[in-house]
Amino acid sequence: TITLPSSATKPEQTNIVLQTGTQFLTESGAPISGGTLTSNIVQYSASSPKALEAFPGGLSAQNLVDANGSKINAGSFVTAGFVAIDMKVGNQAVKKFSKPLKIDMELSSQIINPTTGVAIKAGDQIPVWSLDESKGVWQREGMSTVATNNGKLMASFDVPHLSYWSLNFFTQNCTQDTRLTINANAAAANRQFGLRIVNQSGQPVSTAEDLTYTMKSGANTITLTNTPNYSVKAEVYDKATGQKAAESAFFNPCSNQGVAIYLIVSSDDIVNVVLDLIGKCPSKKAQVLPSSNIPLYKINSQGQKEFVQSIRVMNGKGELKLINNTKYFLEVSFDGKKKSSEFN
Repeated sequence: TITLPSSATKPEQTNIVLQTGTQFLTESGAPISGGTLTSNIVQYSASSPKALEAFPGGLSAQNLVDANGSKINAGSFVTAGFVAIDMKVGNQAVKKFSKPLKIDMELSSQIINPTTGVAIKAGDQIPVWSLDESKGVWQREGMSTVATNNGKLMASFDVPHLSYWSLNFFTQNCTQDTRLTINANAAAANRQFGLRIVNQSGQPVSTAEDLTYTMKSGANTITLTNTPNYSVKAEVYDKATGQKAAESAFFNPCSNQGVAIYLIVSSDDIVNVVLDLIGKCPSKKAQVLPSSNIPLYKINSQGQKEFVQSIRVMNGKGELKLINNTKYFLEVSFDGKKKSSEFN
């Protein structure tokens, strides 16, 4: 038994059982012998925003097939947890097993079952999915029934081959669009905002935070497409501060053609900033104008860094709006080395 213990950032524990007599196999099914078994296993908590950022492809579920390989229409996931497993014997990659691995995964009681609209409980069934990383295809492998063990919610499933494995509720998307109206006050005019749609578990169903919405005073209309057939809400983020500025009530996009949000922001002194980023190599007298996404942080009154936004830099140039008389922090890494800077 390999145990992935709980921690402050990952409250759920997972146990992985290798059955006695298990043979490790190549992709073609040939046994692998000799050498030491090396396992790299990562469990991702469904209640951790940082872990959810690592969910492969995001929770807007594309490229889906059933257990027989037949195509399933695109939709949306609500995940109850996922795990990535890699194994090698010597320098040979393990792909399959003669006997499946047995996985017992603890679940957060905060996850909302989109079918029932309430928190998951013993007896609920959650589809089990595996990801073919070479093709980017999720396959529905079967179902796992939630049980309780020592007061903890638990789901068990078999793993006959290695990949990402995930417990995901699945719902097909709405066929119609939903109109989102953001009613902004005068102080919000000409400022930039990001938008994301989250489910009742707080997981981002879809995100447009990397897109920029420049608001005007009064009504701003945004059309939401490919939204899931369960309860969600829209959240608006100020691109200059990184803070949530407004949100809607929960609504079902498939039964609601119009949703209104009232965006009331304070009249901060906003400054247009152009970022020039140059990488220099003195020994070769060379310089590089990078193209990348660079995280920007704000330094709060306690001296702590708070993530604000990801700046898109193209050929060394980036444009953004920041709050006047505020301290910010930038960090870039190249070739394993980090360079950082604070600026006002």
